[in-house]
Amino acid sequence: MKKITIFLVFLLVLSINVFAARPGGLGLGIVGEQNLTEGGSSNWEAALSLKVPSIPIYWGISLEIRNNEWGLGLTGDNYLLDASLIRIINFGWYLGLGAYAGFHMYNDETISWTTFNVGARVPIGIYIMPARIFELFLNFVPTIGMDFLVTDSDTTYSFPESGLNIGIGLRFWF
Repeated sequence: MKKITIFLVFLLVLSINVFAARPGGLGLGIVGEQNLTEGGSSNWEAALSLKVPSIPIYWGISLEIRNNEWGLGLTGDNYLLDASLIRIINFGWYLGLGAYAGFHMYNDETISWTTFNVGARVPIGIYIMPARIFELFLNFVPTIGMDFLVTDSDTTYSFPESGLNIGIGLRFWF
């Protein structure tokens, strides 16, 4: 009985993507993201969400422009598990594995710095699709990576650099 149960669980895990409710076309949306580990910062950042057909990666592209500062970020996630929880309302969850890279520059009259960061991420989220072309989602994303900081007088790096992000977004499917 134990072997049968293990075998059935194994088959379920292998076929979990079959039960995903998302369509296979082009997905385009916007995500609001916040890093929960940067000292309680209340700054939300916007990112473009992109899913290209036939490529199993969900992309995120962000651009920050503030006084004396600008930055560019890129994320790419592959959803390893993507399953419907309540099929009637297209409510489901996902677990993925991905990577991120970022670049920020700051410059004013007293100081200037540049940061580069790279690392791995594990998006865990829920979604609902009230219509076949419209998706709302919420995710929590633990990260681990490396940061490089270049200032006027020094270059440093830190590893491991861990974090926890939260994101809420909407995506249209074409």
